[in-house]
Amino acid sequence: HGAERGDVLRGSLASCLRVSGLVDIGICNPPYVPTEDPEEMEGTGVSISWAGGARGREIIDRLLPEVVDILAPRGFFYLVCMAENDP
Repeated sequence: HGAERGDVLRGSLASCLRVSGLVDIGICNPPYVPTEDPEEMEGTGVSISWAGGARGREIIDRLLPEVVDILAPRGFFYLVCMAENDP
């Protein structure tokens, strides 16, 4: 693909992105399944990719405040969630 260099960004969710006010459309499918058992929140990869914590909002509640900063003035953000998340 011809890329000679790339930048590595380390951060949490959208806070590491250098796109303040530039995102026209954002889409996120976070872990959103309510998970009451703390043991279900342990591990890595696919085994916990669905586990959203209490009410399924552990990642959602961290992400939404960051989305406001990256969206363009007329930008849209789509988030996968379910009724149990109290959207």
